[in-house]
Amino acid sequence: MATRLGMDAVLQYDAAGVANDSFTALTAARDVTFSMTVAEADVTDRGNGGWRAVVATLKEAEVSGELIWDDTNAGFTALRDAFLNNTAIGLWPVDHPGTGGQGLKADYMVTEFSREESLEDHIKVSFTAKVTRSATAPVWASIPA
Repeated sequence: MATRLGMDAVLQYDAAGVANDSFTALTAARDVTFSMTVAEADVTDRGNGGWRAVVATLKEAEVSGELIWDDTNAGFTALRDAFLNNTAIGLWPVDHPGTGGQGLKADYMVTEFSREESLEDHIKVSFTAKVTRSATAPVWASIPA
């Protein structure tokens, strides 16, 4: 597999949600982090030879990052409006769309939208979005090469 650079990754969004399936690149995005975790249940018993044992339970996914403050950018305003209105937004962090990239396509709830106003830099926004309840279940999806 070839090396994939972070600058080639794309955070896609659909303000109408995943069911609409009309994703567009969120061009105002800068550094983006995509993480998935799974909770665990302790299933240790005396027959496990002295080892703690766990099984996976519920998964979580989160997208966080920075945006350039640009209220004329449609992706920026879609993320901001999703936060202000407590509405879901479809997000799809794709590792490399030009060569058949992949990522978790899901509806997310924006849980943080914080503005940073540094004296020596442009205004930025830190955001966090987490998978939310939706009629369309999250799916690991690929873009054809």
